[in-house]
Amino acid sequence: MEIDLLKKHWEAFSRDDPLWAVLTDSSRVGRGWDLEEFLATGEREVAGYLDELERLGAAPVGGRALDFGCGVGRLTQALAERFEHCDGVDIAEPMIAEARRINRRAERVDYHVNDAPNLELFAGESFDFVLSSIVLQHMEPRYARGYMAEFVRVLKPGGLALFQVPAGMRTPPPAPLPEGAFRASIALEEAAPRELVALEQTLLQVRVRNESPHTWPVGSRVRLGNHWVDARGQPLAVNDGRSEIDTELRPGAEVTLGLLVRAPPLAGRHTLELDLVQEQVTWFVHRGSPVVRLAVNVRGGEGDRAATAADTGSATTELFTPIMEMYSVPPGDVRDTVIDAGGEVLHELPDENAGSEFESYHYVVRRVAKRRPAVPRQSLTHLRAAIASVPDRTDMLPPIVSRRHGRTARLELRVKQELARATRWFTWAQSEHDRAVLRALSEARGALEEQDAELRRLREELTRLQDEPGGP
Repeated sequence: MEIDLLKKHWEAFSRDDPLWAVLTDSSRVGRGWDLEEFLATGEREVAGYLDELERLGAAPVGGRALDFGCGVGRLTQALAERFEHCDGVDIAEPMIAEARRINRRAERVDYHVNDAPNLELFAGESFDFVLSSIVLQHMEPRYARGYMAEFVRVLKPGGLALFQVPAGMRTPPPAPLPEGAFRASIALEEAAPRELVALEQTLLQVRVRNESPHTWPVGSRVRLGNHWVDARGQPLAVNDGRSEIDTELRPGAEVTLGLLVRAPPLAGRHTLELDLVQEQVTWFVHRGSPVVRLAVNVRGGEGDRAATAADTGSATTELFTPIMEMYSVPPGDVRDTVIDAGGEVLHELPDENAGSEFESYHYVVRRVAKRRPAVPRQSLTHLRAAIASVPDRTDMLPPIVSRRHGRTARLELRVKQELARATRWFTWAQSEHDRAVLRALSEARGALEEQDAELRRLREELTRLQDEPGGP
């Protein structure tokens, strides 16, 4: 996701419910956070971070702090109790507007909107401490690595950064359930709302029963999810809510799950479909399991959050539903990025901030007094590893087209679309590998150019010394 689109998604989240977007909690849906309780979570979190740094012998000594991805200032306000001045930075303007509105330490805190892939609004060596948590995981690795380098740049020599980013998924895709295991019944524990405002969230209590002769084991990634379709049967949101069945479910056994769903941005009479999915394998409906369908009237929301065809004068309306993407950066890439920027990684602290499916770390980084030159050997190692990890190109899918007509063409297209859905994980993996190769090539070229420039400088210095009287 490009950074301008990332900004669009997070501004949509912040207009809808900024506190929940910062700290998602199914019990706080629909502006359910109390502001005092919300800010108290930031106090506890910052206190925990600084206590851990002190235990490690790497506690910051005060001065100026930066909260990167500050949202509405949950951590910034807590940092202001411990530093002389704090700056909060976020990509979403509504987030910063709300942060300024609830700022209780205006004399010590400044908030900034930054939608650039860098931190050039700050001069180098400006901060004593940089903090970022549950932020870098929502952007592509190329942006995350760029910001890591910027953290080091804006630190004063000896300054500390503490940032979190996932390292990768803990487990590979699950083994598919047996063919006869994709049978379930789904029922609401209580009546669902029949009317919602566009992009409004609501929590459903849903009972799921295993109707198959097979057990659904723990770790099979069977989850309850939902879709939205319009009156014509066209999809509005294919992937909306998710709720995992985190216990073994034997044949005939039941479990009640909470499912958080978000109304689509288009006003009208829509259908909410509840179904089960085995992640990266298939939706149960594609194997013949019944789904639950509920008619929901979606009303236009505040401002420009919802649009109808009548509003635009066209039968075609662009739909936009914000999503939170998850990305990871391998620890080796984090270390090399920090070193190349002039820092050093002091500690890598495991955490659970990215959820159970991701391995995640908080990195404690210090800015060294003298920048270390880039080492081409490291970048070339990355390149060799990236190229070696690229699978065969046979998993790339052909365009979904048909040269037939009528019902036969529709059937062929449907089959090809189902094939694309079933194999999209492999296509995504191919794209990720391709991006890794391009990134490694760029790194290797940059490091070699920097090394070449250093060699030219040394040759010029040697020539100058040789030309001086009494030179070597």
